[in-house]
Amino acid sequence: DFIDLLRLWKADRETTALILIGEIGGTKEEAAADYLRAADYPMAAALEGSGMGLPAIVIGAGPSLSGQLPLLKEVQDQAILLATDASLKPLLRAGVVPDFVLSDEAIDVTDFFDEVDLPDSLSAIFPLKVCPKLFDLPLKRIWLYVESSSPFERVLYHLSGFNAVLPHAYSVSTTAFSFAVRLGCDRILLAGQDLSFP
Repeated sequence: DFIDLLRLWKADRETTALILIGEIGGTKEEAAADYLRAADYPMAAALEGSGMGLPAIVIGAGPSLSGQLPLLKEVQDQAILLATDASLKPLLRAGVVPDFVLSDEAIDVTDFFDEVDLPDSLSAIFPLKVCPKLFDLPLKRIWLYVESSSPFERVLYHLSGFNAVLPHAYSVSTTAFSFAVRLGCDRILLAGQDLSFP
């Protein structure tokens, strides 16, 4: 089993490299890659309950966001701000610094993070299967979670000691909402979430 081998390798300070030979894209190989990434970053589930008694605002990049920016700036110190990746640039340009930015894309979305200074206080919440380029961004804190559809849920649960799974329903906004629930926020508000269709 690759994970057993990787655990031994991580514990052995004298071995500096390891070569795994397997099937490209195979289940065991993907589990090994997930194990390595999870070993390097904390699991977001460790933050469970840290938002108790505080409201959260889940911020999307819908057309209504521009009109809500002044209010968000006014309340940013009174709530936990959870920004979707696409809303990060407009927020930062308006002087609104979110507490967390969430991205769940396997495709390259680094353009959501360029041309703005990423504040040191910003934490990122990423699933294991997020675009690898996001880990190269100048983010001080990155937390990981397991998507509820991931076949590696049991492995990560065992590794983290927490329920590392966040329900996501294939939307970064629903992941942010699930994260706010996991934080224990007592109210969850939505901004920039234009949920109706003409």
